[in-house]
Amino acid sequence: MKCPNCGAEIKNNSKFCEFCGSAISTEMRREQEQLNKAGCPKCGSTNISFSREKQGEIRGKGGTAVVRSTVGMCKDCGYTWQTDSGIKKPKKRKTWLWVLGWIFIFPVPLTILMLRKKNMKPAVKYGIIIVAWLIYIMIAISGNSENTTTPASDNQPVQNTAISATIEAQKETHIYDNAEIKDVLNGARTNKIGEYSVIRASSDDCTEATLADWYYNFVQKNNYNYNIILFTDKEDLTGCYSINGMVEVGTAFIEDEHGDYMIGETHNSVIYSPSGDGNTLKRMEFNSFYVTEGEAGDYGYELTLNKGTEFEETKFYYLIPEGDYTITNMGSFRAQVSVYKNEVVKNEAGWEEFAEAFGCVVLDADERSTLHIGENQCVEITEGGEIRFELN
Repeated sequence: MKCPNCGAEIKNNSKFCEFCGSAISTEMRREQEQLNKAGCPKCGSTNISFSREKQGEIRGKGGTAVVRSTVGMCKDCGYTWQTDSGIKKPKKRKTWLWVLGWIFIFPVPLTILMLRKKNMKPAVKYGIIIVAWLIYIMIAISGNSENTTTPASDNQPVQNTAISATIEAQKETHIYDNAEIKDVLNGARTNKIGEYSVIRASSDDCTEATLADWYYNFVQKNNYNYNIILFTDKEDLTGCYSINGMVEVGTAFIEDEHGDYMIGETHNSVIYSPSGDGNTLKRMEFNSFYVTEGEAGDYGYELTLNKGTEFEETKFYYLIPEGDYTITNMGSFRAQVSVYKNEVVKNEAGWEEFAEAFGCVVLDADERSTLHIGENQCVEITEGGEIRFELN
């Protein structure tokens, strides 16, 4: 059968949809079977499908609930309709029968009995009768008001067919709902010294709002040594890292032989700190970053020069913000850093090259130097170097 909520194929006896998590009640299964047997109201075809469409929302103290109706669609003629499972109208109580019964059960016999008493003063006799009738009338009015059914407002939309509506509570999901808690062991792996959490999620799902929810409602509320999110859509082992007071995005991790994760060598990550309002994170600004030849990073773009010729070359160039920098070669080999005008022209021989060169610095391993980058200039790094830029 199909899930009445999302339309996915599920097992006939399923109690929950494995795709959207909606509960599948016995009534919903019976309704689905009856609808499939009935076929299309227009052409009679049984090649039909059903879905649950949102009709509106009901908001209350306990949260928000969605009202949905079952909508059928014929795959042969294209006709759509709302299923006529029918909402039973409340039966109207026959109030006149109820009143008549009360009259003969209590007030009338009491009145006859009191009128027959000869040894009672008329004032007392008629006083008891009047009080009894007043009590009866009050009971009748209160009982009738409690059993009155409030009709639907004329302002509410009326469908041509009855809507089979079920209220399905919306469950708010969080990125940390399926967090895995792992032990932190000592070096000999003989004693447990703490715990850390691991979450697996797409990098697109890790928005600033999602990370704020993760930090305030999971990281801060649990006393784990550290917390990580592993990106499932990245080939390298990167993700997010958080402890009390900070969240880092773009963290590199290392997985050891025991399946545990630890922080690796991380460059160009983004650091967030609590903003103070208890709901958002603020990005921390730093004056240093790393650029690695052959990797795009935050500033790289790929460019091919002299395409289709024997001198064709494709590599990354870097649009680094203008300013005066101290640069350091963090690699193990000599590296060359060149600055060009970010404009490609053809020279006299017809080969493509940058319009103008502004400088070149050669750095041995761990050597430092200064470099000026102006407006509309790009940087080329050769020899497989990894360069640290520090804004002066």
